[in-house]
Amino acid sequence: MPQKINLSAISTSFVGVYTFKLEVRLVTYNAFVLPFTQEFKVTILKPNSAPIFKPPLPQVIPLQKTNTPENWSFALPSLYDEDTSDTVTFSYDLGYSKFVSVKDRGSEGIFLYVDDVSSDYFSSGSYLMTFTLDDSKAKTKYFSRLMVFAAIPIEKIEEAAEE
Repeated sequence: MPQKINLSAISTSFVGVYTFKLEVRLVTYNAFVLPFTQEFKVTILKPNSAPIFKPPLPQVIPLQKTNTPENWSFALPSLYDEDTSDTVTFSYDLGYSKFVSVKDRGSEGIFLYVDDVSSDYFSSGSYLMTFTLDDSKAKTKYFSRLMVFAAIPIEKIEEAAEE
């Protein structure tokens, strides 16, 4: 019966099939007992690669509030899995950043989206977001902070324009 042994730290250079031959001889009774020979094979499979963001997901994503209504979007890095036969699923928890939505634009990628960055519905601050990539064999969790910066007051903008 085949046995599985988890060798997660094994190098991929050892991937392959190895044949071992075990021979047992009883030296003292060599004339009376024939040697026993057993051959067995060991197969070392390539370990699963966990899915990742490529390039890496930034730890901080800046968002500047504005004084006038406008949309904001941020393209998340591509989902990547070295194991090309794996299907990667993407899930997320936006925490307190309920003003952010996630939109999958197909071949363009996955985007964070805010309808109106001038909205009073949210304030400046730091919002923790969690993203999970799963290929059914390995899950990878990523954390990123959405840093929302306050809008520059219109008076300050007008003063700077006058100078």
